[in-house]
Amino acid sequence: VLGLELSPTAASEARKYLASQDLAKGSATVTEADFFEYAHSEPNKEAFDVMYDCTFFCAIPPSLRQDWAEAVGKLVKPGGSLIADIFPIRPWEGPQGAENPKEGPPYTV
Repeated sequence: VLGLELSPTAASEARKYLASQDLAKGSATVTEADFFEYAHSEPNKEAFDVMYDCTFFCAIPPSLRQDWAEAVGKLVKPGGSLIADIFPIRPWEGPQGAENPKEGPPYTV
């Protein structure tokens, strides 16, 4: 299991958490990296059976969605699976303001 995390603080905390768990050594790691740079620097060298996206897709600007799809295509093995936790899935119906998903993130999917 490999976790990618952009934030140095979050990556450090995730590593501490993993170290505190009863896991086989090296069975789960966290790498501090930009998802897009990682995908393009590892061309199918390390393709995965499963990719889990926990609200990343809806957090990136819609203009990056095609890049996201291409990166996922490079990182998931043929026949592999993508599990994505995304929201919101319908247009914003509330008042305009800082919490409007059109202004994101998250952006409407």
